[in-house]
Amino acid sequence: FFTSGSRGVGGVDIVDVVDGVGTLDLGVSTAGVSPYVTAPADFPVITVTVPASNTGEGYIFLTNFSFFPNLAQSKPYLLILDDRAEPVYYERLTPGQPYFDFKSQPDGSLTYWGGSQGGTYFQMDATYTVTDTWRMGNGYTTDQHEFQILPNGHGLLMSYDRQPVDMSQIVAGGVPTATVIGLVIHELDQAKNVVFEWRSWDHFAITDTVAPLTGPVVDYVHGNALSIDRDGQLLLTSRHLDEITKINRQSGEIIWRWGGKRNQFTFADPTHVFSHLHDAQRTPQGTITLFDNRNDLTPAFSRAAEYWLDEDRRLAVLVWEFRNDPDIFSIAMGNVQRLPNLNTVIGWGTSHTHAYAPGDDPPAFMEIRPDGSKALELTFGKGVVSYRAFRLPWAGHATWPPVAGTSRDEAGQAWLHFSWNGETDPVYYRLYAGDGAVPDRVFGIVPKSGFETRYNITSMAQRFCRYRVEAFVPSQPGGHSSNVVVAQTDRCLGGKLFLPLVVRE
Repeated sequence: FFTSGSRGVGGVDIVDVVDGVGTLDLGVSTAGVSPYVTAPADFPVITVTVPASNTGEGYIFLTNFSFFPNLAQSKPYLLILDDRAEPVYYERLTPGQPYFDFKSQPDGSLTYWGGSQGGTYFQMDATYTVTDTWRMGNGYTTDQHEFQILPNGHGLLMSYDRQPVDMSQIVAGGVPTATVIGLVIHELDQAKNVVFEWRSWDHFAITDTVAPLTGPVVDYVHGNALSIDRDGQLLLTSRHLDEITKINRQSGEIIWRWGGKRNQFTFADPTHVFSHLHDAQRTPQGTITLFDNRNDLTPAFSRAAEYWLDEDRRLAVLVWEFRNDPDIFSIAMGNVQRLPNLNTVIGWGTSHTHAYAPGDDPPAFMEIRPDGSKALELTFGKGVVSYRAFRLPWAGHATWPPVAGTSRDEAGQAWLHFSWNGETDPVYYRLYAGDGAVPDRVFGIVPKSGFETRYNITSMAQRFCRYRVEAFVPSQPGGHSSNVVVAQTDRCLGGKLFLPLVVRE
């Protein structure tokens, strides 16, 4: 803190500060209870189970929701986290609703899917303002599994297309009134015109699926990832085909099929096949990574896998895999991301459905070094998952005010808490005390540390009861003032103690 007569950051004089009056606490809590006074009360508990070491650059992107026992219990958030699992940005979303695929795009925007089947992809700028929405064209609903913004500004997304099919004409025991779910892929230009459409009905037989064919609903493709290959063609990952398909983006013709019943490749080791996979991606090194759920394989465990493909000879070679110890089984979801420093991010999807270790919650985010050691591991509580997990670059700027709150600990110490959600530039806080409606006496300037910073005001509260903070970025003009809060001391509260005092959403 600053002593009387000090000159603070940005040339601001610090007044009425006496050595010992205030104490800045820069500690970070990783306990099992959310430590934040200035975040909503239902902010998700995120535990660091392996501390960060030699991680890649960028922030962590997650979206939490309750997969088990039911979605109605979800208290979802968009989450951008640092390596201590401290929020850089959060947005509290509609309880009981699913949200998927939150990430930064190459154009510097943020996107995520919200709603139910037939939802919308929302696009936000650097101030977290929704600037655009993306939906499938030609009357198709918008599926939640994938959205990519391409270098030309086009959008790539998919739809699950439900059609009535007499399955009794296709397979013995088939339901005459079955609903069969196919896949439609769209590339949209910036005006939302469909410039490319691809339909599974034109290229995949229903009997290509590894899913059951005799039920009333047959989800025969279940596409879950799209990406542009290094030659500009399209890679499609299909869970219920056990397949990665390469598609010509001009003609729509299939270039090759890898995996499943129509596999055109030879696995160098026949035991290195994959099952019910997610998120095939070409790496800068030319290999293909994927999340192998392995639903139909024994033993039951999931893994991250990397293959080298000889596309001329149609040969597939497993060159790397990560299998956790103890094993983790993810019945659904999951992704793999290769980072520039060659670390690998693994999003484990619904990994809570299999015992991870006695008393533990399986990870939502894991970062693995090339030697197979863990650079970072984070977990939510039991039953809470994230569809995908990413480490991505991001620069965001808050346009709303910071939030202040107060608390009193068991030792009787009074604390001022403050945070400024969403700002990624270096932030400082001016601390104000007073007894008027708007406290106006500066008693300190402190740097932002993690999401929430707290300052001991026990001695200061013997003189002043009301507090606020002003957040500012030294390179930017002006500041943003918080709400006004009251110190939690007997003198300031008239003998009434409240825990903790803050304006919440």
